[in-house]
Amino acid sequence: MQKFIKSIFAITAILCFMASAAFAAPKDELDALLKDMNKVNNGRLNMKVNGKFLDDTFDGIAKINFESKPLTLMRGEVDFNVYDGETKKTKKKSYEFYVEDNDKEYTYYYTEKGKNKWYKDSVKNDDKETEKDAFNAAASKLDTNAISELTETVEYDTDFMGQANRGDKAGYKVTVDVAKFLEIVSNVALEGAKKEDAENIKAFAEVAKELPPLSYTVIGDTKKREILSVHMPLTNFLQTSGQKVMNSNKLDPMMKVVAAMALSGSELDIQAEGKDYNKVKVEKLSDNIKKNAKQVEDKKTDKK
Repeated sequence: MQKFIKSIFAITAILCFMASAAFAAPKDELDALLKDMNKVNNGRLNMKVNGKFLDDTFDGIAKINFESKPLTLMRGEVDFNVYDGETKKTKKKSYEFYVEDNDKEYTYYYTEKGKNKWYKDSVKNDDKETEKDAFNAAASKLDTNAISELTETVEYDTDFMGQANRGDKAGYKVTVDVAKFLEIVSNVALEGAKKEDAENIKAFAEVAKELPPLSYTVIGDTKKREILSVHMPLTNFLQTSGQKVMNSNKLDPMMKVVAAMALSGSELDIQAEGKDYNKVKVEKLSDNIKKNAKQVEDKKTDKK
């Protein structure tokens, strides 16, 4: 569950980054919408994920309330289903979670619904500063022009714009140069990387050059000045990437086969919807639950 909670934030960060790349394109309408979203201090975020990996299919729904001022707070729930293709059985899991950043540390709390047995994992301020310093150091090395080139095209989504009842809403189809994005990521990752890791990063960078572009859709309300949703249909991208990996001569043969098998049949669709901006107050977790929550075991302290 800890990894799944962090994955939600990772996905959200990726969506924000890719949206930022899109809005950096010379489209005044989109740029203005993004700037107006900087005024949002709280709201609701709903996310839906559907996909397939090897023999397993899965779907998940996350409902999140968030605040960014004066403290960063997030509270929500996740329902996740996995259908095992071998056993023909579906595993269902539902969790509640809460995240709090008090400037000294940020802490994740979660419990399986109905069991009321809470767990927690914290990141101290020193670690946060280390992460922040690493991010700033990496960001300082990025070429602004290269980042702006990540977006190949931004155009109106014709299917959405053709809807008679769309009102003040507008749809934008954004196509991102994934190969260029991963080239930037690889160059950043090489900074300070260990020798053994550097070789793997370089091999990955070579394969990344062959990956196809990625398209997704952003829906905005031009009257309310809000971004309403982001839709990322990733199935075609993943399957095409699998074919590119299979044709690559840069990877270890066994790694290539495993990666290609995993990607070529994969399916993934992500939808995120925001609403009730600046109208939400996150209910804080009780002090009693915080006090009694069990600390997640830190695997970094395990002896090798």
